[in-house]
Amino acid sequence: MNAAGYLTRTELDHDWSPLDASFVQLPIQNAKILAIVDGDYMVAVTKAEERTFYTLVAYNGTVIDANFTGPLKYVYDAQDPSTWTTD
Repeated sequence: MNAAGYLTRTELDHDWSPLDASFVQLPIQNAKILAIVDGDYMVAVTKAEERTFYTLVAYNGTVIDANFTGPLKYVYDAQDPSTWTTD
């Protein structure tokens, strides 16, 4: 999970930043693609004893947005969690 690795080393203007380093150690099974929007991927990473971390990752791997709340402001057509896939 390269996005998680980047976010553990980079200070952003978010109250959770930098991301706890333990997210880097999670197996790939803890990550799910919730939506693909205009070639970008909305990904949820779940850590058993904590909340789910959501990221919007561009096709080239760039982190566009991230949070612990779910809907991401740049994903206009995926604001409703009931539209997200879990497959």
